[in-house]
Amino acid sequence: MEGATLRIEEGERIGLPPGRNGSGKSTLMETIAQSTYFYGLWYSHSGMVAGRRNPALGRMGAAGDVFPCRDGYFVPLWIGVEWDKFVNFFNAAGGPLDDPRFASLAGRLLNSRDMETALEDLTRNRGKHDLFHSGQEWRLPWAVVQDAADLLKCPQLTARDFFVEVDHPAAGKLTYPGLPYKISDVPRSGMQPAPLLGQHNAEVYCDRLGCAREDLVTLRDMGII
Repeated sequence: MEGATLRIEEGERIGLPPGRNGSGKSTLMETIAQSTYFYGLWYSHSGMVAGRRNPALGRMGAAGDVFPCRDGYFVPLWIGVEWDKFVNFFNAAGGPLDDPRFASLAGRLLNSRDMETALEDLTRNRGKHDLFHSGQEWRLPWAVVQDAADLLKCPQLTARDFFVEVDHPAAGKLTYPGLPYKISDVPRSGMQPAPLLGQHNAEVYCDRLGCAREDLVTLRDMGII
């Protein structure tokens, strides 16, 4: 959704032609519709109105949640994953996670509190990146919760040129987050440093608000700007 919005706003700013169907905004509406489609299906097919997740289902709910590790947190998604594969990854056959109550989806939902406890015991002493990359090797759809230091070293963000270096006249050269997406039709403009106090007074007061240059001197002498 953010990417679609960015494409529209930046495209309009630099004068790109509108998207298909005569309007770039169709992209945003299609993105919104796609991200909420299942709620509409629930209502149209069963009359069910989606609500908040039932706390009785525990943190895992129907998909996954954040679990503690030795050096942070990670998210072990388990919907669509064979439970035996999940258990075998942790080498937990015969252990608490291999409880017959957890063998079915319904059983895992009904006994999610106990399942969370068993899973936490297996993740708490392992590294989050170890779990993440090991899970990838097993083709498990897991995610790592990255802090600021992790993000700065993230290979994915580095490969996408996400971070940019900006030279500020007062703060010096620092690394900042750049555009979150690469869009082929939108050129990547260079980031500008944060303005100094009063740096753009002439552009704002004179060029945009129509004040005379002499007025700037008066306003400055009066301590207003």
